[in-house]
Amino acid sequence: MRRAGLGRLLVISLISILSASALAFQTLDVRILGARLQRGSDGVLGMKLGLDLQGGSHLVYQARGTKEVAITFQDPFDPMSVRTQLVRAVLSEDGMIAQSVQATDEMNISIRVATLQGEELDSAGNVIQRSEADGIRDVLEDHVGAVTEFAVSDAPEGGKLISVTFQDPVDVNAGIRDVMESVLTDFGKTDSSVLISAEQIVTVQMDTLRPEERNADGAIVRVSEVDGIRQALDERVATVAQFDVIDIPAEATVEQMEGVLDIISRRVNPFG
Repeated sequence: MRRAGLGRLLVISLISILSASALAFQTLDVRILGARLQRGSDGVLGMKLGLDLQGGSHLVYQARGTKEVAITFQDPFDPMSVRTQLVRAVLSEDGMIAQSVQATDEMNISIRVATLQGEELDSAGNVIQRSEADGIRDVLEDHVGAVTEFAVSDAPEGGKLISVTFQDPVDVNAGIRDVMESVLTDFGKTDSSVLISAEQIVTVQMDTLRPEERNADGAIVRVSEVDGIRQALDERVATVAQFDVIDIPAEATVEQMEGVLDIISRRVNPFG
């Protein structure tokens, strides 16, 4: 037992002596059996510490660019089709479900709905809830154009038929822009800008486009926003012939760079 304790003491003493010797020298260059042990710098104990041990941090700030989507539709925009899609989009945004929307010509359109709630009156005969027909007319005049005739009748196939005559022809470019903004809003692209550059070409600028998502088995659980937006445009605007996405790199301004430097300064020295 005494010999075992003496052996442990010798081993511990040897390790302590070697450790003290290693720490006693700022520089070290030893070759043993072809192997070389080297250390030497102006740092603590001659060692060069990483950022985590030095207590520092490595910050990378990257300016985010934008996406430019060039969309070419198969055919030039048709005023009747634009009026139809615009009315459908306006009613949908207002929470009204139309079974069908059809333009009979450039000035007239018919809307078929399942039901129309009439106005509600109190005991004194005062209107406490306007009729749905009046609400639809107001929405159309606010977002599509002035209405000169508005008639409600029973539809032959069931439901109610609303016949609307507008005062002026539809502004095709403005109508397409409004419908496309409605589509983009459904995808959360509320800050997007829409530019009608030709009869059937539209350019859209937006911040990001989310890629598709797959599960562990590789099956698609959510389509990419590129595919989703293109499909929605096919259904709600017109047939898309070409859909090109271009990455626009960001160009940081002087003000933005000064803001980044200010953030770095506050992170490095939070107490000023």
